[in-house]
Amino acid sequence: MRIKVLVLFIFFINIFFSINISSNEIKNELKKTKYKNSKEALNDLVNFIEKWLGTPYKVGGLSKSGVDCSGFASIIYKDVFNINLPRTTYDQSKIGILVKDTLKTGDLLFFNTAGKLSHVGIYLSDNKFVHAASQGPSLGVIKSSLNEKYYKNCYLFARRVVDLN
Repeated sequence: MRIKVLVLFIFFINIFFSINISSNEIKNELKKTKYKNSKEALNDLVNFIEKWLGTPYKVGGLSKSGVDCSGFASIIYKDVFNINLPRTTYDQSKIGILVKDTLKTGDLLFFNTAGKLSHVGIYLSDNKFVHAASQGPSLGVIKSSLNEKYYKNCYLFARRVVDLN
Protein backbone atom coordinates (compact mmCIF):
# COMPACT_ATOMS: atom_id res chain seq x y z
CA MET A 1 0.00 0.00 0.00
CA ARG A 2 2.78 2.44 0.93
CA ILE A 3 4.57 1.73 -2.33
CA LYS A 4 1.44 2.53 -4.37
CA VAL A 5 0.96 5.79 -2.49
CA LEU A 6 4.63 6.69 -2.93
CA VAL A 7 4.54 5.89 -6.66
CA LEU A 8 1.38 7.99 -7.12
CA PHE A 9 2.90 10.83 -5.13
CA ILE A 10 6.06 10.84 -7.27
CA PHE A 11 3.97 10.60 -10.44
CA PHE A 12 1.87 13.65 -9.52
CA ILE A 13 4.90 15.66 -8.39
CA ASN A 14 6.58 14.99 -11.75
CA ILE A 15 3.47 16.03 -13.66
CA PHE A 16 3.07 19.20 -11.55
CA PHE A 17 6.67 20.30 -12.01
CA SER A 18 6.83 19.51 -15.72
CA ILE A 19 3.62 21.47 -16.37
CA ASN A 20 4.77 24.29 -14.13
CA ILE A 21 8.18 24.53 -15.77
CA SER A 22 6.87 24.42 -19.34
CA SER A 23 4.18 27.04 -18.68
CA ASN A 24 6.64 29.30 -16.82
CA GLU A 25 9.08 29.12 -19.71
CA ILE A 26 6.58 30.93 -21.95
CA LYS A 27 4.42 32.64 -19.35
CA ASN A 28 6.24 35.95 -19.11
CA GLU A 29 7.99 36.00 -22.44
CA LEU A 30 6.93 38.60 -24.99
CA LYS A 31 7.56 37.45 -28.52
CA LYS A 32 9.32 39.77 -30.93
CA THR A 33 7.74 40.07 -34.36
CA LYS A 34 8.69 41.36 -37.76
CA TYR A 35 6.60 44.49 -37.13
CA LYS A 36 8.25 47.76 -36.24
CA ASN A 37 5.00 49.28 -34.98
CA SER A 38 1.39 48.44 -34.25
CA LYS A 39 0.10 50.37 -37.28
CA GLU A 40 2.01 48.07 -39.64
CA ALA A 41 0.82 45.01 -37.72
CA LEU A 42 -2.77 46.29 -37.72
CA ASN A 43 -2.70 46.64 -41.52
CA ASP A 44 -1.53 43.04 -41.99
CA LEU A 45 -3.93 41.82 -39.33
CA VAL A 46 -6.92 43.59 -40.91
CA ASN A 47 -6.01 42.25 -44.38
CA PHE A 48 -5.79 38.73 -42.98
CA ILE A 49 -9.06 39.08 -41.06
CA GLU A 50 -10.95 40.39 -44.10
CA LYS A 51 -10.34 37.01 -45.75
CA TRP A 52 -11.83 35.19 -42.73
CA LEU A 53 -14.84 37.39 -41.90
CA GLY A 54 -18.04 35.38 -42.16
CA THR A 55 -16.33 32.02 -41.69
CA PRO A 56 -18.84 29.86 -39.81
CA TYR A 57 -18.34 28.85 -36.19
CA LYS A 58 -17.43 25.19 -35.65
CA VAL A 59 -16.22 23.66 -32.38
CA GLY A 60 -12.68 22.39 -32.93
CA GLY A 61 -12.57 23.90 -36.42
CA LEU A 62 -9.35 25.21 -37.93
CA SER A 63 -10.29 26.11 -41.49
CA LYS A 64 -12.45 28.49 -43.51
CA SER A 65 -15.17 25.85 -43.52
CA GLY A 66 -15.48 26.38 -39.75
CA VAL A 67 -13.40 27.65 -36.83
CA ASP A 68 -13.80 28.20 -33.10
CA CYS A 69 -12.50 31.14 -31.09
CA SER A 70 -9.24 29.64 -29.85
CA GLY A 71 -8.58 28.02 -33.21
CA PHE A 72 -9.04 31.37 -34.92
CA ALA A 73 -6.66 33.05 -32.45
CA SER A 74 -4.11 30.29 -33.15
CA ILE A 75 -4.45 30.74 -36.91
CA ILE A 76 -4.02 34.52 -36.73
CA TYR A 77 -0.98 34.29 -34.49
CA LYS A 78 0.65 31.68 -36.72
CA ASP A 79 -0.08 33.39 -40.04
CA VAL A 80 0.34 37.04 -39.05
CA PHE A 81 2.85 36.97 -36.18
CA ASN A 82 4.56 33.60 -36.85
CA ILE A 83 3.84 32.50 -33.26
CA ASN A 84 2.40 29.13 -32.29
CA LEU A 85 -0.28 29.59 -29.64
CA PRO A 86 -1.63 26.76 -27.53
CA ARG A 87 -4.90 25.39 -28.94
CA THR A 88 -7.36 26.04 -26.10
CA THR A 89 -8.68 29.27 -24.64
CA TYR A 90 -7.58 28.19 -21.17
CA ASP A 91 -4.00 27.47 -22.29
CA GLN A 92 -3.88 30.71 -24.30
CA SER A 93 -4.91 32.60 -21.16
CA LYS A 94 -1.69 31.52 -19.44
CA ILE A 95 0.88 32.86 -21.92
CA GLY A 96 2.33 36.31 -22.41
CA ILE A 97 1.93 38.99 -19.77
CA LEU A 98 -1.20 40.29 -18.12
CA VAL A 99 -2.18 43.66 -19.59
CA LYS A 100 -2.68 46.21 -16.84
CA ASP A 101 -2.69 49.33 -18.99
CA THR A 102 -3.89 50.28 -22.45
CA LEU A 103 -4.76 47.50 -24.86
CA LYS A 104 -2.58 47.15 -27.97
CA THR A 105 -3.12 45.58 -31.36
CA GLY A 106 -2.70 41.82 -31.09
CA ASP A 107 -3.55 41.49 -27.40
CA LEU A 108 -5.56 38.38 -26.56
CA LEU A 109 -8.87 39.25 -24.88
CA PHE A 110 -10.55 36.74 -22.59
CA PHE A 111 -14.22 36.52 -21.69
CA ASN A 112 -16.57 34.65 -19.38
CA THR A 113 -19.44 33.73 -21.70
CA ALA A 114 -20.43 30.45 -20.03
CA GLY A 115 -19.91 30.91 -16.30
CA LYS A 116 -16.14 30.53 -16.65
CA LEU A 117 -13.24 31.55 -18.88
CA SER A 118 -14.67 30.44 -22.20
CA HIS A 119 -13.92 32.81 -25.07
CA VAL A 120 -10.95 34.56 -26.69
CA GLY A 121 -10.65 37.36 -29.23
CA ILE A 122 -7.85 39.52 -30.60
CA TYR A 123 -7.73 43.25 -30.02
CA LEU A 124 -7.49 45.45 -33.11
CA SER A 125 -7.79 49.13 -32.12
CA ASP A 126 -10.37 51.69 -30.94
CA ASN A 127 -12.04 49.10 -28.63
CA LYS A 128 -12.66 46.75 -31.58
CA PHE A 129 -11.70 43.09 -31.60
CA VAL A 130 -12.09 40.07 -33.86
CA HIS A 131 -13.26 36.64 -32.78
CA ALA A 132 -15.22 33.55 -33.78
CA ALA A 133 -18.60 33.94 -32.07
CA SER A 134 -20.57 30.82 -31.16
CA GLN A 135 -23.78 32.62 -30.18
CA GLY A 136 -25.55 35.94 -30.53
CA PRO A 137 -26.94 37.88 -33.47
CA SER A 138 -23.89 37.13 -35.61
CA LEU A 139 -22.11 33.79 -35.63
CA GLY A 140 -18.67 32.89 -36.91
CA VAL A 141 -15.76 35.23 -37.48
CA ILE A 142 -16.86 38.79 -36.76
CA LYS A 143 -15.59 42.12 -35.47
CA SER A 144 -17.15 43.40 -32.26
CA SER A 145 -16.70 46.27 -29.85
CA LEU A 146 -15.68 46.08 -26.22
CA ASN A 147 -18.21 48.89 -25.74
CA GLU A 148 -21.10 46.52 -26.52
CA LYS A 149 -22.95 45.76 -23.29
CA TYR A 150 -22.58 41.99 -23.68
CA TYR A 151 -18.80 42.06 -24.15
CA LYS A 152 -18.29 44.79 -21.57
CA ASN A 153 -20.09 42.62 -19.00
CA CYS A 154 -18.26 39.36 -19.74
CA TYR A 155 -14.74 40.74 -20.41
CA LEU A 156 -12.23 39.30 -17.93
CA PHE A 157 -8.68 40.33 -18.87
CA ALA A 158 -6.13 40.62 -21.67
CA ARG A 159 -2.72 39.04 -22.23
CA ARG A 160 0.05 40.42 -24.42
CA VAL A 161 2.02 37.86 -26.38
CA VAL A 162 3.44 40.07 -29.12
CA ASP A 163 5.57 43.11 -28.44
CA LEU A 164 4.37 45.84 -30.82
CA ASN A 165 5.74 49.34 -30.34
